[in-house]
Amino acid sequence: NVIGGYAKGLNGFEAGCIFNIDERSVKGVQLAGVFNIVGHTAQGTQCAGLFNIVGESFKGFQAAGLMNINDGVHSGVQMASLMNITGFARGCSMAGMMNIAGTAKGSQLAGMANINDTLYGVAASGMFNISKCGKTSLQIAPVFNISDNGSSALQLGALFNKTSYLRGVQIGMLNFADSANGVPIGFLSFVKKGVHQIELSADELFPLNLSFRTGVPAFYNIISVGYKTGSPLWQVGYGVGSSLHLKNKWYGEITATAHHLSNGRFYISASDLYRFYVGFEYKFKKRFSVAFGPQLNVYVSDTYDSDFTSIYNNIPPYHIDNQTNEFGFNRKMWLGGKIALRFL
Repeated sequence: NVIGGYAKGLNGFEAGCIFNIDERSVKGVQLAGVFNIVGHTAQGTQCAGLFNIVGESFKGFQAAGLMNINDGVHSGVQMASLMNITGFARGCSMAGMMNIAGTAKGSQLAGMANINDTLYGVAASGMFNISKCGKTSLQIAPVFNISDNGSSALQLGALFNKTSYLRGVQIGMLNFADSANGVPIGFLSFVKKGVHQIELSADELFPLNLSFRTGVPAFYNIISVGYKTGSPLWQVGYGVGSSLHLKNKWYGEITATAHHLSNGRFYISASDLYRFYVGFEYKFKKRFSVAFGPQLNVYVSDTYDSDFTSIYNNIPPYHIDNQTNEFGFNRKMWLGGKIALRFL
């Protein structure tokens, strides 16, 4: 077709400098400088400078300078510099900007986003991935991944990840899930049917600490504050932990936390306490337990600061190690312990 062509259907090869339009089905190869339009089903290869439109299902390879639109099932490979819009995508969809599908089964790769009602497979994009339901194998994006009513094996999102059922791993700054058989790993993770504990504790340095633990037993986040009257000395801290069911109502746990210590006003210089705790938890009831165990303390402070000699050098109750490096940072170590009450 020197300019363009209109036909009832095709079984073979068709090329148009501008367009090809087929009212019914196409089987073979279509090449167009601008667009190809098929009213019913298509099978084979479609290539167009701007777009391909298929009214029903397509099986094969589609490539467009702008977009591919399929109202039915697409089986095979789609490539577009802007976007692919498909009722049911089965295979691989690649777009410079976005893939949109009612249901996607296979792989979706997009420069900006993948948006699906249902996703079974892999979605990778330059910004975000969204699916309402499905069973995803992998969602990876620099900003966020969402699988609202589906299950996820692996979600990698720099900002946050959200899924209904986590059967694998989430890695991101913030992670959200309704339930989990897997592990969310991030700065904060919230699992509706996971760990949500308020902890009141006392140790050899701070007689009063308040902590919040959130995540799942295998990996949870800890945010804490503590206070000691007299000085007054206070701390704010963050850490991670893991617990294991031992027997009956007994649990074993290990945590690692970092705390910044201040005397009175917020202290800008180095005054950092690192704690490594190994202990046991006994659950009297579902929402009430007691925990206790030893912990190793490592305290680092700045000897060049004016408050070091009078205040911060004397914070550790005692030490089993005391060293100062060539940069003026003093490190003290001691063994202590913690006892805690936990709620929720």
